[in-house]
Amino acid sequence: MARRVITRTDFTDDLDGSPASATIEFGYNGSTYEIDLNEAHAEALRDAIALYVGHARKAPRAGRDARRRGGRRRDLADVRAWAAENGFAVAPRGRVSTEVLEAYESAH
Repeated sequence: MARRVITRTDFTDDLDGSPASATIEFGYNGSTYEIDLNEAHAEALRDAIALYVGHARKAPRAGRDARRRGGRRRDLADVRAWAAENGFAVAPRGRVSTEVLEAYESAH
């Protein structure tokens, strides 16, 4: 059986169904959300949040990844440098494989 995958580059505003111009990502109460909005709705969201962001302090992003690694935070630049020196293929950006992370932990 064949499968056909269609990727659409147009998307609609999640509030009113009009053409969207941006996907906005934001966090609240420990969860991250995404919403597709047209320019007017995106501006309204930014304006509504601006007052609170202006008075808030930025929290560290320990979250889920740090818990998965046993609570330890790593500098991924150090992990990538170590991996390259030790024969692992790693991309300069993006996710570092579990194999590389485990090898790094074993070596340190």
